[in-house]
Amino acid sequence: MSNDTAREVLDADERRCQALVANDLEALSWILHDDLIYTHSNATSDSKTGILDNVRYGKVKYRALRRDKVTVRIFGDTARMNGHIVLETTRDGVERTLDNVFLSVWVKTAGTWQMAAWASTPMPPH
Repeated sequence: MSNDTAREVLDADERRCQALVANDLEALSWILHDDLIYTHSNATSDSKTGILDNVRYGKVKYRALRRDKVTVRIFGDTARMNGHIVLETTRDGVERTLDNVFLSVWVKTAGTWQMAAWASTPMPPH
């Protein structure tokens, strides 16, 4: 695995996190792949359009996202990322903190890394 390529994927995910917190729909539109499948920790799924609409219309507000224990594995123009994430959100007016592990898939399209899949699940109680 190229450390430079893994760094590119990590940087793309950092831009995604920043765009979510900033409600930057233009940046998100470039970062999220058109065929995105986003599986939430409550087992519901969204498409790229669904995620963008959630942010656009204020259904979900991301206040902060903190990742750690992140690993990236490169397979040509595809990357698998996994790790731990804490998301501070407001959904339908209710503030929540989600403590999850996640798995995401990234693909390199026209020289740019885009997130094509996301799945997360809650951490068990300590």
